[in-house]
Amino acid sequence: MAHSQFPERDIAQLRRLLDDACKGTAAAEAALAHHSRPEARLTAINFPLEETLLGEAVGLWNEWKARVAALLRRLDTQTATALLQYERLFDETAGRQSQGFLRRRVHLGNAAPEAIALDVVELLSVSAALDRMLGEAKPFLALHHRVCEAHLQQLVIRRRQLDGDLDEAGRRLASLKARTHERLSSTLPQRGPSLDAASEEERKELALDRQAAEVKDKMLRSEHETLLRLMTDDEDFLDVLNGGIAAVNVMAAKLAIDVEQRVALLKAANEQSATQCEDLPVGVEDLVAACETNLLAGHDLLLRKQAADDAFARRLEVALSPSEPTVDDEEDNPAEPQPRPATI
Repeated sequence: MAHSQFPERDIAQLRRLLDDACKGTAAAEAALAHHSRPEARLTAINFPLEETLLGEAVGLWNEWKARVAALLRRLDTQTATALLQYERLFDETAGRQSQGFLRRRVHLGNAAPEAIALDVVELLSVSAALDRMLGEAKPFLALHHRVCEAHLQQLVIRRRQLDGDLDEAGRRLASLKARTHERLSSTLPQRGPSLDAASEEERKELALDRQAAEVKDKMLRSEHETLLRLMTDDEDFLDVLNGGIAAVNVMAAKLAIDVEQRVALLKAANEQSATQCEDLPVGVEDLVAACETNLLAGHDLLLRKQAADDAFARRLEVALSPSEPTVDDEEDNPAEPQPRPATI
């Protein structure tokens, strides 16, 4: 069951997607770091290119989160199916009172304890791979979130300095305009062949000063707009990283509870099996050992499972994977799958 549902290439694709998302984030963060330097030229920023880098990084993270969330849902469904098979070891009618999804998945058949244990080991193997990826993603996102926050602070400092320069340039330009108007008004009656040469020279200098002030004011305003756009991009990217951290935390919390269920189910299936499933993969051994050393493992499992699933649903709206097969029931409108917490 688990082997056919979760081939190794799916995990490999998730790994490659995570690596691509990390590389894209590093490239986007490097671009933001370059532009946040005090000596960086704001006029040299290629916003279409920079925003494309940011968009690609965001898209990769969103795709990775969606795939991991969908895989968690599939694992949940497979765990509920394995639990139903375990219950049928003691009650052949378990799950047959309804025409629901889980009844169709197990095809009204009974599985041996050894087969159930092997299926759960496969589920735990996939869980171990996901646990490693989530463990890598969280510190990576947290690190780049802190770095991008530092870049944003540098941009804020530069914006404040630019605001001061812009205010000063505006006051100087207003002063030059007033002086020019005053000079023109005072020399207007004297226009003619007898115009004083010194006064004419002063007017020319005043006009040049005003022109230079207008050019500087225009340049500062352009830099100010560029800086605001750069800050907006940085803030949006920070929001994405912050959302990624929250999503990873929620998925990791759900996975931890689900692993407790699967370890408990594995132990229960081994107790009913004539041959113990002892040769566990390294990742699965680590998960089992962690559960055995956790004093709270299994305590209030149903309540913690419900809380984790609720948080997962709020943070990540996960639809059923399109690759997951659907089986028609005798009813015209078959019931949707409702994976339930596995308890032993």
